[in-house]
Amino acid sequence: MANKRITDLTELALIAQEDLLLVVDNPAGTPINKKITVANLLGNVSYITSTTTPTGITHRAIITSNAVQLSAGTIAAAEFIANATATATNTTHQYAVTATSRLGDAAANVKTEHATMKLTTDVGVATPSTNTYGLIVQFANTGGSRVANTRAFILMNETSSASANTTKYLIEATNISANLTTGSGNTGFMLINSTSTGATHKLKVNLNGTDFWVVLSSNAT
Repeated sequence: MANKRITDLTELALIAQEDLLLVVDNPAGTPINKKITVANLLGNVSYITSTTTPTGITHRAIITSNAVQLSAGTIAAAEFIANATATATNTTHQYAVTATSRLGDAAANVKTEHATMKLTTDVGVATPSTNTYGLIVQFANTGGSRVANTRAFILMNETSSASANTTKYLIEATNISANLTTGSGNTGFMLINSTSTGATHKLKVNLNGTDFWVVLSSNAT
């Protein structure tokens, strides 16, 4: 393999977690060549910010759609799939993605916002020709007939039992003044109902084990 160019090597179409890559350790100090598995490369990226570089991003993916597509398709910057097979019958939890934003010290202070995830849908100067959402939660049924009901689209769970200061609001809406004028025709920010129908049971929610109905009405009052 000596004196062989990388471009002359056999191409690997599918990479496995135990495959090895070459990495240069401590390039700013005493550089040394080492090996690393794909699993450790993708699963153990560590980045510590400093006073001079307070912003840190460990993973970034950018896709630029820069041509008129000849056929329908989907553009996504990232895709995560957790696939349980028949041998994984004792799995206690399964998630495609888990994320935690932690204040790990009593002196830690976030001045403006602190959240596990922030989703921004930027319309820019474009005129959207389809439905535009900040978040889509969708159940699929690719394996055949569904044999049981799915539990809920969203679970909100309070786990701060050790403190009396629990979460204050279920939903807090800000910067939506255009949708807050009663009777102006813009009262459909949270719930939408046809103006030709009266009050009816449309949305069922479960809070702390008790079922409640949220009534949607075309009545402005």
